[in-house]
Formats: sequence, C-alpha cells, structure tokens
Amino acid sequence: MPSFHFGIIIDVKTWGETYAKLNEQSLELVTQATFLKDKPGEHLSFFIKDPNDYMLEFKSFKEPKDMFNK
Repeated sequence: MPSFHFGIIIDVKTWGETYAKLNEQSLELVTQATFLKDKPGEHLSFFIKDPNDYMLEFKSFKEPKDMFNK
C-alpha cells in the first residue's frame, strides 16, 4: 500500500461504480481491499496512479460516522 498519496472518500455506490469504470479501462489498480474488517473504521479502498505518478486513493467507509475516528 502506498505511504504518500492523495485520497477521496466517497459513498459505497460511487466507490463501486468508480472501481468498475477504471477496471474496465484496463488501468492498473494497485490494490482493492477491506481494511479494519469488522472493526470501527472498516472501509473499502483502492489505489491508482494518476498521469503524474501520484497515487490516488478511493475510499468508502462501511459506517460514515467512523470516517474521522481514530
């Protein structure tokens, strides 16, 4: 998983649609995973490089209220 990256948080429907669109274009998605499974802060996440080689993270929390909890 990339250590330095830019990220956006989106709802799970948009996350799935975005993942599917990028995957259909045969772009290299770095990872698709569930983090903190069955714990507060559980979220889906995938990474992709932008044209300038910056890593972008697309993340969706299972419970939106957990978004900023540590």
